[in-house]
Amino acid sequence: MATPKKKPTKPTATLARSLRENAAAAHAAKLTRLRTEGTAAIERVRDLRARIEDDFLEIGQELATLNDPQVIEAMGYDDFAAVCTDALGMSVAKARQLIAVTTRLAPQLARSLGQDRAVALLSLVDATPEEDTPAEVWKATLTLPDGAKLDVDKATTAAIREAATMIRRHHAAKKPGRGRGLTVSPEEQAAATKIEKSIGRDQQLAGSTVTLKAGSKARGARVVIAVDLRLAGRMAKAVAKAVA
Repeated sequence: MATPKKKPTKPTATLARSLRENAAAAHAAKLTRLRTEGTAAIERVRDLRARIEDDFLEIGQELATLNDPQVIEAMGYDDFAAVCTDALGMSVAKARQLIAVTTRLAPQLARSLGQDRAVALLSLVDATPEEDTPAEVWKATLTLPDGAKLDVDKATTAAIREAATMIRRHHAAKKPGRGRGLTVSPEEQAAATKIEKSIGRDQQLAGSTVTLKAGSKARGARVVIAVDLRLAGRMAKAVAKAVA
């Protein structure tokens, strides 16, 4: 009995299958490349963290690589915060500071400032309403809301941070739409500044923020502190020292 002949595969079906296979292979290759890239960046950050003061720019560059959503997905993490905390043992706030220093400052200026001073300068740049570059602000003499003059390049890092905080609060107080009767007293502002200074003395709390919000005369102003949850206990101790 003769064996029935198989029907020839339609060219269009073969082409469609080939395209699907090629697309799947290309996607797999891309995931492999991104996973390798991300893994290498993690290892590089781990190696560099021991010399973070000297290599913070390189760390920022590697963190910028890890901040790519495609790299994050390829490595199996939910988001950039998970990469920072789970793979690197670093707060996401600190990581974003290093990325900002790397991407917003000229390398020569960043290296001359050092990590902490560079972060403080960017905080001041972001606080001022003018569209000045970091290099311009660094060489500027600013008039602060209280009338004092700040020669930025001659000021201490702490003074630059305090100036940024003062400018932010001054402009926040001038914004329209505040509720009637909401105020911040000089004593409350001084207390918030004291808390911020106490937090700033703890390097592990770098990247945490203190926001003073106006309140009614009966209730008083409110202070809102943003900190990584794992550092909440450490933050509580820093605040307790400030208000003791």
